[in-house]
Amino acid sequence: MKNRNWQRTGLVFLFVVGGLAWPWAQSWWPAPPSVLLYGQAYGSAHRTATPVLVVVLHGDAPLHRPSYQYWLAQQVAQAAPDVVAVGLLRPGYADPAGHHSPGTRGLTIGDNYTPAAVEAVAATVKALRRRYHARQVILVGHSGGAVLAGAVLGRYPLLVDGALLVACPCDVPAFRRHMSWQQLNPLWWLPVPLLSPQDMAGQVRPGLPVRVVTGLVDPLALPAYSRRYVAALRKHHVAAQLLELPGQGHEIFLAPTIVMQIVDLATNGLHPRRLAAPAAHAPQYEAQQRDAAPDGPGRVGPPVINPLQKNVLHVGVNQRQHQRNQADEQQ
Repeated sequence: MKNRNWQRTGLVFLFVVGGLAWPWAQSWWPAPPSVLLYGQAYGSAHRTATPVLVVVLHGDAPLHRPSYQYWLAQQVAQAAPDVVAVGLLRPGYADPAGHHSPGTRGLTIGDNYTPAAVEAVAATVKALRRRYHARQVILVGHSGGAVLAGAVLGRYPLLVDGALLVACPCDVPAFRRHMSWQQLNPLWWLPVPLLSPQDMAGQVRPGLPVRVVTGLVDPLALPAYSRRYVAALRKHHVAAQLLELPGQGHEIFLAPTIVMQIVDLATNGLHPRRLAAPAAHAPQYEAQQRDAAPDGPGRVGPPVINPLQKNVLHVGVNQRQHQRNQADEQQ
């Protein structure tokens, strides 16, 4: 009888502890949402069965439908060996061709850096990593996309192996105050549930390679935001580097320097193993034979089918439409 009582007590204890630990475990590794984000994928001409995955996020694009993330992904795949690069549409956005990602776009007043948006990005990255059997993942973001990337680093510390944040308004409350005066728009003061990378720097995995690029005459994402964020990362032993571009403003995402930084991260800048990652929560992947991929240069095979929603990821990009919209896309 005593043994039965002890068994019941033990089961109750495990149930309670498991229930308390589950939210913490979820914070380290994203659960799959009902739908994933739309993206376009490009592959290096010569790559193995376990390439490096580069995921690219666009900015807030308040006036136009963004497509430049596809163009940058294509440039990276052409310049780097053994890479699959995917340009993602952020939640609620549509591109010039009419493709759309599920979720809420918001008013582009710093109101779409929400936990739900960060979760959607993280879950899509996780699905892409599995889809392409990637040995390592680099997350790249511009402006508002850099905010989401920085929030992913803090909220899901084990998800990626390196990051590049460009023109990042990483101190989101300060950025929103600044933009309210820049535009004389009181909507920037609306309270919203947002995440700010500056406040999450202490949650980023120690040793993670993070590169932050800022234009020194950026009138929107002020260089001070990048400097403060890098300082906070270094304080918590993150391998953060700051690159300041003299005479450059906000629209620097398509500059050759950015492609060079991504290629360098993919080929030289990532650690061979994850650092400071608790083994109990590290994702497990089966060993893959490192043969050359069967499909040809510039493609990643047939259109990728999202495991949770069909026809979400496709290959290809309308470059002519991109060139017409590139100059107008902001943030």
